Order: sequence, then structure tokens, then C-alpha cells
Amino acid sequence: MELTVIATITLENERMWIKSCSLKGPWLEDSRPHSEGVPIIDLLRNIIQEARPRCSEKTSTNRITAVNALDRFFNEKMGGSKTITPDTITKNHFRCFERWHIEKGYSRNYAACNMRNLRAIINLSLGKDRGKELFDSVRTTNSETRKRAVGKEVMQKINDLVLNPKSTEALVRDITIFQFRAMGMPLIDLAFARKSQLKNGHITYRRRKTNCQTSVLVTEPMNKILERLTPKDSDYLFPIITAEDPKEATRQYKCFLQKCNRTLGRISDKTGQNIRLTTYTPRHTWASIANEDGENMSHISQALAHTDIHTTQNYIKNISHEKIDEISRRVQAFLDE
Repeated sequence: MELTVIATITLENERMWIKSCSLKGPWLEDSRPHSEGVPIIDLLRNIIQEARPRCSEKTSTNRITAVNALDRFFNEKMGGSKTITPDTITKNHFRCFERWHIEKGYSRNYAACNMRNLRAIINLSLGKDRGKELFDSVRTTNSETRKRAVGKEVMQKINDLVLNPKSTEALVRDITIFQFRAMGMPLIDLAFARKSQLKNGHITYRRRKTNCQTSVLVTEPMNKILERLTPKDSDYLFPIITAEDPKEATRQYKCFLQKCNRTLGRISDKTGQNIRLTTYTPRHTWASIANEDGENMSHISQALAHTDIHTTQNYIKNISHEKIDEISRRVQAFLDE
């Protein structure tokens, strides 16, 4: 007997979404014979562990998060996950899993992220044909999110705030301004930056997300921030991480990330602007201002260490560091006027 799905649908951005969903069928009362195979949740977790040496820590973490969410869905909606095997799982389970995210209040991009990660694991374990079959009715791509950039006026207000120099707010403000001046340097790359990466007036780093190397001109205002913040008894440039052990260093970074985003909320209040600031704000703002000022998009792409536009990559290979330095000076110049 086949699984019956009772659902209503809604259309949004030309994609189908399950509005409401329930699963019905005699097999829910254990009247349907189940496969002798291993439970799908156990299989997926084993695959994650086997693939872990070949994946980044972030990829493994995202996959674990997705499987844990699927397990919770099975437990809440289907009385457990032990009876659901690779043979018995269907696309209808994932349709209702998608709706479960929305009912829980999760964003649709979070749901799509979980679907992508589950599909990747199933591709590894059951093959791409099976993965395509199971996920062809759910969203696996992100929707456009609210822009995170702010304008020059807001950045100027953040830069000019008078704060207690020993406060967390002053630390986060300085780091935010440094990120902006450093061509939108991601917080994780800034946090893990070492003193050895600062040479000849530039910070050279390899972006963790894309593995692309980029070099940032350190201007005089950035040097002043470094003079205030760089710890004397550490190899790190910023007082965010102290540990040498990778796991402990990652834990310290995550703690600071949470504290940073909370503090940016208070900084936003002090600016008098009704805006949401996050650690992504300086990066998106740098790119937006550079674009508004007429900078070449391929130059901006190189400065941000992007790799997702092949055409852009072909155009930016021969751009000199001097050109990038020139853009960096121009984009941040308004803060010194």
C-alpha cells in the first residue's frame, strides 16, 4: 500500500511549497512490512562519520545538523525513526519535513540548507538517482534574503561613536570598522589572523569559505586599531582567540561571534538608526559602497575573494595588488573626511 499525503500547497516565487501536510497509511500502525535494512538515520550518521576526513568541519557540522533535524521530525510526527529505512523512505517524507520547518518557525533558507545537506549524504550512500528522486519536490536553493548592507551615513555614525575604550562595545565597534576597511574581511578570517600574516603593510589571508587568498592594505586608521587591540602575548592579531588547539579555538570564535552580534544590536541602538547590524554588515556594506562608487564588479569580486562567478574569475586574474589597494583607499576615505 502506498503512502498517502494530504496536503495543500501555495505558490511563492514560482516555487511550490507545502502549506500543510499530514502522513496517513496503514504502515503507520506497523501493518506495512518494513525493509530489513538499517534505519535511514543510522545510515546517514555513519556516512557523515566516514566522509568526515574528506570534508571541512563546517560541512560535517551542517550535515549533522540536518540529520538531527530529520530525526526530530520523525520522532515528533511519525513516532520514531527506527522503522524508516532506505527502502521505505519516500519523497513525501521530505515534503512534510519541509513543512515541519515552517511550522517550527525556521526560515525557508534553513530548510533548504538541511535539504541540500541530506541530499548530499543520500547521494553518497544511495546514489544520485535516488537523491534526485527523493528531493525533486522540495526546495534546495536559498531564497533571496534581506540585504545586510547599510549606507555611508550609518557606517560613519558607528565609526564616530564615543564609547568606553575598555568596553565590549568599543571592541566590537573597532573590529566592525576594521572589517569594513579591510574590504569586508570576514570575521572568522579576522579572528584567526596571525601576526605573521601582516607584512609590508598588508594582511594576507586565505578565505576559509572559498580557500581563495587575498591581500588587504592596512591603512593608517587600521594601524591605530591594531595598536589598540593586538595582544602582546599572543600570535593572533586580535584579542578573540587565545587557544592553539583547533577545537578550542573554534569554540572561542563561536562564543565571540554570538557576543559580537548581541553587542552590534546595542551599537545599532546608540546610532539612533532602526537597523539590524550583524558581523556580515561590514562585508556587504563595503561591496555595496564600492559598487555605488562605480568600481568594476570583477575588481570587487576579487577583493571579496569570491569564486562563484566563472566569468568574473576569468577577468580578474591579472588585476594587480596596486589596483586593489587603490579601491581599498577610496571606499574607506569617507570615514576620514
